[in-house]
Amino acid sequence: MWTPAGNSYQGPGWFSPDGKVLLVIATKDGRATLMAVDVARGRGTVLGGWGVKAGGFVAQGWASDGKTFFFTAIDAQGGGRVYTYLRGARSVIATKVTVSPFDAASVAP
Repeated sequence: MWTPAGNSYQGPGWFSPDGKVLLVIATKDGRATLMAVDVARGRGTVLGGWGVKAGGFVAQGWASDGKTFFFTAIDAQGGGRVYTYLRGARSVIATKVTVSPFDAASVAP
């Protein structure tokens, strides 16, 4: 699999329901990012919109529509936020849902 310069694949990975997209954790300079891999081409694209210390990526999963991926990430202050990736996008979107500690969630106005 080809990855952008300076990024290394850390794993794990999550295939989209149709198997065409593989989302993986990539690291660069000690920061974790999400990378979308076009399975047919074997090329990865690092997604913007977030980045955490390696190990700060906690929970994840594809929605049943096969187009939306949800995940939580812990920031440098130890708090968490739910993010979404919409298939085909170049970046992720931070939702208004925060999770801190990870057994309780709240939604910002």
